[in-house]
Amino acid sequence: MTINSTIELNRVIPVSRHGNRVKYIAAITAGRVYELLESRGIRVDYDYQRGIKVTEGRDGSEKRTPMVDNARVDDMARKILENQLYGGALTWNLRKDEVSCRYDELNQKLTITGCPTIPDSNHRHQAIKKAVERARNFGLSFNEDDYEFPLLIEELDISGESQLFYEYNQLGKPANPTRSRYINQVSLHNRMANAIMEGSVLKGNVELVTNNLTRNTNKVMTFNTLGKGIEQGFRSLDELTFDEVRVFLVEFVDSLAEIRPEVGYLPISERLRIRESTIGDSGLVFQAYFRLAGDLKSTPDWRQRLLRLGEPFVYLDDEGEVEYKSQDLMSRQNPLWRHTVLVESANGRVSIANRKDSREFAYRALREVVGL
Repeated sequence: MTINSTIELNRVIPVSRHGNRVKYIAAITAGRVYELLESRGIRVDYDYQRGIKVTEGRDGSEKRTPMVDNARVDDMARKILENQLYGGALTWNLRKDEVSCRYDELNQKLTITGCPTIPDSNHRHQAIKKAVERARNFGLSFNEDDYEFPLLIEELDISGESQLFYEYNQLGKPANPTRSRYINQVSLHNRMANAIMEGSVLKGNVELVTNNLTRNTNKVMTFNTLGKGIEQGFRSLDELTFDEVRVFLVEFVDSLAEIRPEVGYLPISERLRIRESTIGDSGLVFQAYFRLAGDLKSTPDWRQRLLRLGEPFVYLDDEGEVEYKSQDLMSRQNPLWRHTVLVESANGRVSIANRKDSREFAYRALREVVGL
């Protein structure tokens, strides 16, 4: 629950571009930040920031964890108390249609009505809160009302707020690629990835927060993998072809899931079995699938060709003799993947090599299987 309160800030300077007021610059004390966070007068909207990681246990229970680096927060809090935090600018957004403001130019006073969001600098906000708590709890020599932070106040809608996060975290020092790609819906390929995720069997099965999959998740891929695959398979995507490609890709993904069940939802126990015995739900193979989709789109019999990905596979050696037969093309026992996609480390552990050459090999192999 957030509180729609009134916040008054003094010594505020407006910033204009081409005659339009676009943002404000102010200063705010550590004590004021603490009180606003405690009263929920300012808030983080994790849907438009670093997200909330949802994990599922074997018992089906769900755990929701905000993506906050607590070690980073602790380090910044320590530096604040030691007067060693040399950066530390804060950012708020007064979302249009949700938060209003009134600027008194004569007195340089900004009155905010509603609850500003924190589109960036959440770790700094949390560090300030922790520093004030420590100072109060342990009687440290820290004047929370005389320690100020620069504050940048934006007036953006939700779309603009997402782009602001992208600018701060991807164009500068990147946040994880999955989160930044998911938030950046200006990119046509990212918009397409979101449309495919929402319109196909992938709905609810794509990781949107982190750029990797934990062992005990039943998510099938990260949003970054999905976006990259679509970008590689449909490089010439534009506004005119967007809807046509979207309809095709939804059909492609749903058809693929019927042939290769690991593409869609699986209970965690089955997902773990698949990961241990096949390469079928690896990010490497998913990128190859979407590159293959780009090749198949103009092929009238693409559905029939796709069926071959679920047929028994026969591997011939260099002399044309049958070396291996399997019901599953994606089996880790298939010699096709040996030393190309699956490599053995010095300790004898076999793992998927997600390299440029192995990704290219997987793509070329799928093309050959479907007869391209």
